[in-house]
Amino acid sequence: MKTTKTNTSDTSISEETIILHLLKELDQTERNILGLYFYEKLTPATISELIQISEKQVKSYLSNILRKIKGELKGDHQPHVREKQAKKKQIWKGEISPVQNLTLHDR
Repeated sequence: MKTTKTNTSDTSISEETIILHLLKELDQTERNILGLYFYEKLTPATISELIQISEKQVKSYLSNILRKIKGELKGDHQPHVREKQAKKKQIWKGEISPVQNLTLHDR
């Protein structure tokens, strides 16, 4: 397994460790889709029928998950992007108000 250097020069983390960490960060739907696609070898169409979301959403989940993993393996650590994505998800779910979420920079 290949190793990837982190921000500190002494520490190297294996790709496996990075992937395991990212998998822990995924929500249940993302983990289910990933498992059905890669381990059960189901098509996006079949997955969409099983979990009752559109095939387009399944493909979008897969694309986003793979982009996160590839980015981390390349060393593209962008916590500010992840924070924005997490806030958008909270707004979409109705957990926080869009107005409540604004900072002076966003206004």
